[in-house]
Amino acid sequence: MSKNVFFTGLKGGVGRSVLAEIYAAFLVNKGKSVTIIDADFNTTASVLRDRIKNMKEYPNNSETYNIVPLDCSKNDSIETTRYFLYNQIETVYLVDCRFNHDYANLLTLYELADCIVTPIQYSMDCIYSTLMFITFLRKNNILAPIYILPNMCVKANKVYKDAKTKSQILGQYGDFLPEIPKSVLFNDINSYTKY
Repeated sequence: MSKNVFFTGLKGGVGRSVLAEIYAAFLVNKGKSVTIIDADFNTTASVLRDRIKNMKEYPNNSETYNIVPLDCSKNDSIETTRYFLYNQIETVYLVDCRFNHDYANLLTLYELADCIVTPIQYSMDCIYSTLMFITFLRKNNILAPIYILPNMCVKANKVYKDAKTKSQILGQYGDFLPEIPKSVLFNDINSYTKY
C-alpha cells in the first residue's frame, strides 16, 4: 500500500478534496491510520470534514482521520511536513494539493510521493493543464506513478466524446482509473450509486 498519496493537479474544481476525503474514510474503515495534509490554499478538505461532522447523519463516535493544514508559501512548513512524510511509518498520508508554480518548494514534497492521483474532467482546458502539470513533474524528476482519474463525467454530449478522445495523450504519462460519472451519490465509503 502506498504511504504518501498525492491528490493533485493544476486545474481547480475537479474533485481532489472530495476524492481525498472519500479515500481517507475508506482507509479508516479498513483500520488504517490516516492523515490528510490540506495543502490547498482554500483548505477545502478541512471545510468539507467540518461540514460532514455537523450533519445529523454523521455518527459522532465513528473513527476519523486527522487533517493538518499546510501553508505552501512557507519553506519551514514544507520542511516540517516533509519530515513527517519521510519519518512516519504507521500513517497513510493523503496530500490534497492544487499545484501552484509560485510554490516551487512544493516539489520537495512531491519527491516523497508514492503515487499521484490527478482527477480530470473531459474538457480541453483541464486536459491541457493536466498535460502541462505532468510534464512539469517529469522534467523535475518527480517519478512517482501517476493515476489519471476522470471525475464528474457527463457522457451525453459531443464535447465529452471529443475531450475523452484527446485525453488519451495523458496515457503516455500515467494509468487511467475507471471514470466516476457526474450522477454519483456516495452512499457510504465502500460504494457509490448513480442517482
